[in-house]
Amino acid sequence: MNASAGTFGRIEIRPATRQLLVEGKPVAVGARAFDVLVALVERRERLVTKQELLDVAWSGAAVEENNLAVQISALRRALARVPGGDGWIETLARRGYRFVGPVSQIAGTQAATPTPVDRRRTNLPQVLTSFVGREREIAQIKQLLPAVRLLTLTGTGGIGKTRLAVQASHEVLDAYSDGAWFVDLAPLADPSLVAGVLAQTLGLKEEAGKPL
Repeated sequence: MNASAGTFGRIEIRPATRQLLVEGKPVAVGARAFDVLVALVERRERLVTKQELLDVAWSGAAVEENNLAVQISALRRALARVPGGDGWIETLARRGYRFVGPVSQIAGTQAATPTPVDRRRTNLPQVLTSFVGREREIAQIKQLLPAVRLLTLTGTGGIGKTRLAVQASHEVLDAYSDGAWFVDLAPLADPSLVAGVLAQTLGLKEEAGKPL
């Protein structure tokens, strides 16, 4: 699908690689937000009910309706990078949504086999199971990441902080030219080893006279 060029800028949706591009640059949106956007654009001639979008993005899983609202908000923020784009998803109160943005071409939008992760840009653990829930937290992470250098996820042990971090990293991977990297510091007892572990993971070599 290719949105029209001109005064609205250029939005491109690539279903085969599950990418949303604004002015040719990838914009990080979650998997469910992407599915919602594709569904809205494919059905742009009519209202798309909330239940229909829930069925598309969550495949019959029992989720609360506010999860859909979180995805719509994330999409509006992404589309707002193009002048007028924040108004391309129209809300019809208590009924659903409709895509009203310009669309010049529709390519094949069938589900595609997930694109293999480029291991040159990441060492993130492969996600082998579906990720259900935490939609609001994922959206908050994506909103905060561009503005901060350090983002900490806190909570009691065992609630899934690492799984959430890995999922969020996979979803924003294409937005960062140097990729996203996973460094496990839990086994370290000596803080002085942190820099070395980071350097090893990122493929950086120590140079004489220059601290890591």
